Amino acid sequence: MTRRIFRFVDYRVDPDPLAALVMQAKCISGDEADCGEKSPEFSEDQQQDMTRWIAKHRAEKGHGRFEETYRRIVVATAKL
Repeated sequence: MTRRIFRFVDYRVDPDPLAALVMQAKCISGDEADCGEKSPEFSEDQQQDMTRWIAKHRAEKGHGRFEETYRRIVVATAKL
């Protein structure tokens, strides 16, 4: 039997300053099943564009429930 020694290191996780936040909306309402229509991906400074996409979908389809997702790249660095 081989013995192993694990050393745990504390890390901090921060947003990557070189990567932008990405947002997307998905319609999760419908009559019998979720509509599932997705917006294009928007950057952080396009929040109003995503809101407009949701409003347009609501006006055209009558659907009122949406899931917003946010993705960002993070960097983990060891705390010294």
